[in-house]
Amino acid sequence: MNNSIDVDSLAPDPRWTPTEVSGYHQSLFKTWQRIGILKHDTDKFETSRLYQAIRRLPQKIRPQWEAILKNNPLLLACGNEWNGDLTPKNINQLDGIVQVAIIDDTRAEVDFGLSEEQLSSPVRIAPSIEICRISAVEHAKTFEDAIENKSNNHIKPKEKYTDIWKQRFKSLACAPIKHIVIVDRYSIGQLFNPPPQQLSGLDRFLRLLDMDASGLRHITLYSSWADLSREIRMPQIEENLNLIMSKLQNKKINSFKVIMLPNGAFGRLSHDRFIRFGNNFVWEIGIGLKIFEGPFTPQRSSATFKTGSVVKEFIDIEDELKKNPEAQYRQIQL
Repeated sequence: MNNSIDVDSLAPDPRWTPTEVSGYHQSLFKTWQRIGILKHDTDKFETSRLYQAIRRLPQKIRPQWEAILKNNPLLLACGNEWNGDLTPKNINQLDGIVQVAIIDDTRAEVDFGLSEEQLSSPVRIAPSIEICRISAVEHAKTFEDAIENKSNNHIKPKEKYTDIWKQRFKSLACAPIKHIVIVDRYSIGQLFNPPPQQLSGLDRFLRLLDMDASGLRHITLYSSWADLSREIRMPQIEENLNLIMSKLQNKKINSFKVIMLPNGAFGRLSHDRFIRFGNNFVWEIGIGLKIFEGPFTPQRSSATFKTGSVVKEFIDIEDELKKNPEAQYRQIQL
């Protein structure tokens, strides 16, 4: 979910108490980390007005922002000539680029006509954008709907793979997250046995990632020998993966490491399947990459978005799988 913040609105309102200032910014951090990508002006964050505004923040707030920016990769340029101001004159520059525009109380009421009771409102001249007060970010309807509808809702049978990707994965693919880990014990078996005349889930995922990634990506896959015939060993797996990589049009996947383990290794550690984006975000998917088989997902699947300290638990699972003495590795390089 893309959002932007008016650079002049970032400074604390003089009427706010220190406790209110801290609370509003913490709320912004929490919402941003959970569901949002922050769009900034200019091509590079270090040259943006937003970056300069953060450097001018009071000492009690600035270190919090700096820590968040260091650890949170969900920060992207708008890619146009937007100058960082959110006003009725230039808000239409963000139409189709951001869904939530964050502003201070004065700008909300004077420039955009919100009443004192309104926390947020669609913009009349750009109805796809919701204007929201910086003091009420977590109550923005766009964020509330995204969290309620997509963070924990099951993927329904016959849901289009394009919708699944757009609603749950595309923003993470666009973010500058270089390393992606997939833990799905059945993904290689499904790669060799896809539905008739359809792509396997792994093949589809890689094609979608190659299409939307904002830079080069490095993939690590943990899978098992489940559902594979005895004739298929590591050379055949490597050959198949090389073929998939050769067909990627944009060549955004720079490397692909597959780690094959006995099926039982997963039973002891990880019954569910998941996709980890960097060290901050995990999608836990009940049926794994099978959600991308064919034009519609073949069956219902749980889908839970995880962020924060809980991500360390998934990294621990990967470390245990990696230590298995029967693990076999292959590195596919473009």
